[in-house]
Amino acid sequence: MKRATALIQTARVTDRPATFIAREVAARGLRAAADGAASYTLEDFACDVHLRHGTIDIPLLFDIMVERSYEPPVPVLESEALRAGVRVVDLGASIGLASAFLASLVPISKLVAYEPDPMSLPQLKANLAGCRGVGDWRVVEACAGSGDHEVDVLLDGRSRFSRIVPGDRSPRSRRLPVVDAFPDLQEADVAKIDIEGGEWELLTDPRFRDLPVRALLLEYHRWLCPGPDPRKLAIDALVSAGFVIWEAGEHIPGFGEVWAWRR
Repeated sequence: MKRATALIQTARVTDRPATFIAREVAARGLRAAADGAASYTLEDFACDVHLRHGTIDIPLLFDIMVERSYEPPVPVLESEALRAGVRVVDLGASIGLASAFLASLVPISKLVAYEPDPMSLPQLKANLAGCRGVGDWRVVEACAGSGDHEVDVLLDGRSRFSRIVPGDRSPRSRRLPVVDAFPDLQEADVAKIDIEGGEWELLTDPRFRDLPVRALLLEYHRWLCPGPDPRKLAIDALVSAGFVIWEAGEHIPGFGEVWAWRR
């Protein structure tokens, strides 16, 4: 029942709810990821999106556009919405839904999106191009890190669990580039960091404390965490960098989200 309700709620944010539901039900019945992407207009978010039915794209749309799981705290919205243009860096952009959601709330003049998964890149570019609230945008086809190198990445199909797995040369892993994200972060007003364990490389870099970022959404993970308590380490790193913390929650021990901002 909950699953059906979520599907109906998700369909209603699109311009073709009945078509959306029919395609999703058909794709789920195949018990495999559907080929290709379907296009929809999300009027309330001023964007056109391309989604792969039967994949993680649909739960992502529910989480971001229906549940509004990435909505900034009121102090952040009040401050950023009044600005003429906000520069955003999205580390772990996936297919661009988080950036599209943020663009419906604040004026984005410049966006830099990092995404290494080749299966998500075509949709990411198409979705950013279809987002009317985003000004100039650029996609970096690499993992975000503190220096230029390469890592082994587990590509878990079209799931949200693709992540860095150092030294893993299994058939499901792929060697992908890492790009130093700090030059882009140095020019950001707002940042989202959701890089499945790669965040620890950034949080432990001395340059993190000096970033001019005013507001930041961090998803922290147990993967690659340098200590036994990811939540504490993440919050300590943010507080040490001068951020005020607003916690969105920890749904699974060791995995959670934190909004932080500078007053």
